[in-house]
Amino acid sequence: MQKTQKNIQKILKDRKKLVSWLLLEAKDESDMYDILEDILTPAEIVEIGERIMLMQELKTWKSQRQVAEDLWMSVTTVNRGARILTYGTWIMDKLL
Repeated sequence: MQKTQKNIQKILKDRKKLVSWLLLEAKDESDMYDILEDILTPAEIVEIGERIMLMQELKTWKSQRQVAEDLWMSVTTVNRGARILTYGTWIMDKLL
């Protein structure tokens, strides 16, 4: 089966539903912790945590350069996080 853009979008949508379902099955924080530990590598957990920290810092209205310096990240990485807050689904802005 050839991977067309339409097929890739369907696969992505299906995988998002599957991951969402699994995360919603967590009964409490301990369950969520265990799920994340089982399905993600330590490096992936660190990377996701850093993205969340980055967006939290950006919401304090610090400059991107200051956030990059405070979190020891490149300005390019911080810029990507800023784009999530600006052009994303808005859920991160709501939750953080």
